[in-house]
Amino acid sequence: ILPCTPLAIIKLLTTLDGYTNAIAPFAGKIIAIFNRSEVVGKPLAYMLTHDGATVYSFDINGGVIINKDANTQQPISRHTALKHADIVITGVPTKQFHKIHAAELKSGTICLNFAHVANFTHDAKEYAACYIPRVGTLTVAMCLRNALRLYRNYHHCASESIHD
Repeated sequence: ILPCTPLAIIKLLTTLDGYTNAIAPFAGKIIAIFNRSEVVGKPLAYMLTHDGATVYSFDINGGVIINKDANTQQPISRHTALKHADIVITGVPTKQFHKIHAAELKSGTICLNFAHVANFTHDAKEYAACYIPRVGTLTVAMCLRNALRLYRNYHHCASESIHD
């Protein structure tokens, strides 16, 4: 059982061209995440580092580099993170967030927004190699996936104990 929205984001990203390594689909990728919540941002960051990525994680207090091999988290600026990121994921649910502009992104960046508020400007959406505006529908599908796994696991274990 995995958190639904982070899993939905990972499923979406792995369907894109170039993410064919089943063991570490994000190996060598730099991913900036603008959301460090306990529900989505942190689980997503750790799931992506587990899959080989270096993650730049941002919250209201700034950014840190999360690397699978590192025990410490080094600070990083928004400017540096966006200039190096292959993928930018945003989930800031407020209009006060300084939206990401095309001039801040490197060429070929994949942009994904999972907040109900758009965190990218129109020019960033047009500039991105791929722009994903929402993940809600797939989040619901991942919830159903989790429910089915729970059901199957429970009934599998229950049927085994009956026959033991």
